[in-house]
Amino acid sequence: MKRGAPRTAWFALGVAIMCALALPGRAGAHALLVRVAPADGSRLDSAPGQVRLWFSEEISPAFRSAQLIRPGGEVVKGVRLDTARSGSNTIALDLPERLDHGTYAVVWRAVSKADGHATDGTTVFAIGAGAPLIAPVNETPSPARGDVALRWLHFSLLAGLIGGLAVALVLSRVRRELPHKLARLAAQRVVTLSAASGILAACVAAAALVRQALAATGADYFSASSALAAVRETLVASRWGELWLVQETLLVALVAAVLAYRRRAPAPSLAFGGAGVLLAGGIVVTEALSSHAAALRPSTSAVTADALHLLAASIWIGGIAAFLAVLLPLGRYGRSGSAAVASACRRPFALLAGASVATLVVTGLYSAGLQIASVDALLMTFYGRTLLAKTALLLALGAFGAANAILLRRVPAGRLRIPIAVEAVCGLAALLAAAVLTASPPARGSEFAAPRPVHAPMLTREVDDLVLSASVRPNRPGENVLTVLTASSRRPPPASISSVRVRLQQGQSITLNRVEAGRYLGSIRLDNPGVARMEVVVGRGGSRLAAPFRWSVETADPARPVRVSSRKLSSLVDPAAGLLLLALALGLGIALVARRAGLRPVAGLSVKRPREEAT
Repeated sequence: MKRGAPRTAWFALGVAIMCALALPGRAGAHALLVRVAPADGSRLDSAPGQVRLWFSEEISPAFRSAQLIRPGGEVVKGVRLDTARSGSNTIALDLPERLDHGTYAVVWRAVSKADGHATDGTTVFAIGAGAPLIAPVNETPSPARGDVALRWLHFSLLAGLIGGLAVALVLSRVRRELPHKLARLAAQRVVTLSAASGILAACVAAAALVRQALAATGADYFSASSALAAVRETLVASRWGELWLVQETLLVALVAAVLAYRRRAPAPSLAFGGAGVLLAGGIVVTEALSSHAAALRPSTSAVTADALHLLAASIWIGGIAAFLAVLLPLGRYGRSGSAAVASACRRPFALLAGASVATLVVTGLYSAGLQIASVDALLMTFYGRTLLAKTALLLALGAFGAANAILLRRVPAGRLRIPIAVEAVCGLAALLAAAVLTASPPARGSEFAAPRPVHAPMLTREVDDLVLSASVRPNRPGENVLTVLTASSRRPPPASISSVRVRLQQGQSITLNRVEAGRYLGSIRLDNPGVARMEVVVGRGGSRLAAPFRWSVETADPARPVRVSSRKLSSLVDPAAGLLLLALALGLGIALVARRAGLRPVAGLSVKRPREEAT
């Protein structure tokens, strides 16, 4: 029973993760403004009555707010939040019936429902044709340094906790190959490192709670009572607070289990192994439920990949740190003792690290396809470039790991402390890139979609003997090209055309340029989507012929201009992840069949071991 404890523990980990991932996903990440009515920068004839804002993800009802600011900077009174029409991802603001002409600003603030990220911004609209209008630019929020630092510490300490736990399980498996006191000394050092990481992780989580609460409520940083009220409100009124409570409880329970096991390490314990893997699995699942992955619909596969990605990274990078601690002189055994422990742990730790790397690559490719919309989004955005930097760091980490695994067979373990320390530093740098990614909005959404095709209707009117045809391209708010074609039904025409002018409802009046006989071009500006009107006035032989036109202007295309490719990134990385997963499954199957058949590799070939040797 005892000999099978580590194997049973790993089996329990798999069962725990699969059960925990069956939980429903929750919305998270950054709640960004995706649409507003009236549109940002629009010009209206009268007061709209209501302003509605739509966000990319669910927002917390307790922390959403919006204000209407007059042209002079004063807050408009009589504005109230319409809770009946405000949905899970919308804010509805009822306005007074009468508003003076001028430019108004809507200052809004929203907090994502799961992870507590606060976003804010301003959108403007003008009432009256002569009102000045300057639309603000709502840029994508950049990650705060304090948020990135706390996330990096959180990920690093979680890696130390889970990686130390994994190395402790490895030591319990190889303990019979070492003197009992030496194995106990090494296991206690690893378990102590794991417990210390867990205690510090709990402290960092408490600091993150205070920071998120103050940012979400806008409370005073220097008032203790205000901070406590903000923390209490965050824990009670937000899903992020609920997830924080669950994760902190699991974290404290895991630290208690690790400290309890320290007294009997490295002896295998089914209770410790089962409790450890269940609690570690619960921690990574709650972390995934408050990540960018949980904002996708459906979120089950995305949360599964994110949880496995974090678990694999923690085992790999945290295991490197724990393995480095083993390489330090072990009491009276000195360097020879650490070399013996490293030699005994080398093979099982290499298998564990290899499995973690494979999981990391597969889940990373899949998650990249979910979080990054296109090739352009990967190459042209801060999020995409940070992911590329993280990938480069992981490649360097893998290269160092492979080199150290080879050197460990030929070089004394004591000489590899510096190379393995460099490997650990690369791992910490990769976790820093992961912290930046989780603190930044992902590169997905309508702005990264392929540009919409232009739909410019051909408008036709007849005035006297003239047939006028007009088209507006791209027929969206902003600058447009107006083309007017003229043709006379009489032969010969009664007179030549001397000018073509256009009058728009916004007060614009322009003269079109003659490009060729019967074709006139000019540039016009359309302010808003919806119904538009213009009048084309043709001067001919001293008389003027006017034709009214009415058509519908499409909404603005939110897609960015394509620089490299608008192809979906998932169409490239998903097949790669699938092929890699298939290759890994095939390799694992071949290895299991070979092991059962009693085969072992010799100089690149497989030969069957004799029955006597196998027994």
